[in-house]
Amino acid sequence: MTRMHYAGIADATLPKAVPAERYDIRIVSAVFNEKSKSSGKPNIAVEIEIPSQPLASTMYHYLSFADGEDAKRDAIKQGMTNKFMEIFSIPYDDEGFDTEDFPGCTADNVPLLIDKDEVSGRESNKIDLITGKLKLL
Repeated sequence: MTRMHYAGIADATLPKAVPAERYDIRIVSAVFNEKSKSSGKPNIAVEIEIPSQPLASTMYHYLSFADGEDAKRDAIKQGMTNKFMEIFSIPYDDEGFDTEDFPGCTADNVPLLIDKDEVSGRESNKIDLITGKLKLL
């Protein structure tokens, strides 16, 4: 068997969630999904990084569309999308927006929360769009 040289593997770690604090963040990509894995409805998966934290796990934020099934839920979806567009200064109007404008957009001093998956125990970060306050685990 051939021994492979792989410098640094002994000290390697996987990316992980950063502490719940405020960070400057940047959009890496935005992909439209006709059917989300969880609801089967269309959404936009936005990949977000924390440039100052190279070992932080990648964040994903999902923008949902109003579907006309529930007026209150539609208002929440539209409000959350509006707030997301505002904090990243992404151009939009009453007719919509272009996902090609997302990559490279930045937002400063954004509060990030820690979200812990109840099944796997895995921690990840998410943007606090609702309160703007930090919630520590």
